[in-house]
Amino acid sequence: MKILNIKKATPIFSGIITTCNRYSEEESKHGSIIDTSKLNQVKDIQEIVSSSEQARARGLNNGDILSISFDRYKKSKQVKKQNSIMGDIDEHYDKTLYYDIPVILLDYKEHLLIDISDVTLKIDEHEYITEGEGLLSGEKTLNFDINTPKLIL
Repeated sequence: MKILNIKKATPIFSGIITTCNRYSEEESKHGSIIDTSKLNQVKDIQEIVSSSEQARARGLNNGDILSISFDRYKKSKQVKKQNSIMGDIDEHYDKTLYYDIPVILLDYKEHLLIDISDVTLKIDEHEYITEGEGLLSGEKTLNFDINTPKLIL
């Protein structure tokens, strides 16, 4: 049996292939508490690996960092509730929300296959703040100056 390993691909029309970075355990931590709702979830900030002609014409090139909206991929389904008091009386269902994001494998690594319409913004400049400098570290607080519209840290 032969297995097809796609090493490089170019999306058509308005498609974009991005990395599929996920939140690690370290990134999901706030102090000593791990936010399990974030752990192993796809980040909304990704880097373009390959872009279509239309995406390049709109200024989205390989290596650009994007903020992505996954709203279009929201799905919901009715799931029968287990161990419910109501389960003995009649069928009881809960609405469950999940995301069905198109993922492809390039060289055995996960990548997202999205559209230009999923991009909320292109990040032109950025920096990574080291641990202990963020708002969640407890070292800084949010204060708003009424006279100026700036955020003071």
